[in-house]
Amino acid sequence: GNNLFQPDAQMTRAMFVQVLYALEGSPSVSGLSCPLTDAGGSWYTDAVIWAYNAGVTAGVSATEFAPNEPLTREQMVTMLTGDAGALSPYRDQANVSAWAREAMVWAVSAGIVCGTSPTTLSPQKIGTRAEVATVVMGFCEQ
Repeated sequence: GNNLFQPDAQMTRAMFVQVLYALEGSPSVSGLSCPLTDAGGSWYTDAVIWAYNAGVTAGVSATEFAPNEPLTREQMVTMLTGDAGALSPYRDQANVSAWAREAMVWAVSAGIVCGTSPTTLSPQKIGTRAEVATVVMGFCEQ
């Protein structure tokens, strides 16, 4: 604030998701829901909604984000590796099952899986034999 960077000040969880959200181009969160009840009505609300739906964070509990808590190094790297930035171009990224999110982020990041269009991932789509062969070939080349 006040046009100061304050390099020695602590980074909060809200500040960090706001940075990640800005790096993703601050995509619209219209129509997205978020169970993190302590994230509403603030400057970081859209960032937290985006982060939750993009798989960047699940919060510190099922209903709490703890936006004003200091960001730990382990939280930082978890959010960075949980960053579904690879999935961010896909409007249907929220349709990726929770159990598959980490693997889908890895597969898209590694170029093994691509979208069915520039904006659609279609995570629940049944794969054709040709699509599966392409994925397996990409995996073998890793």
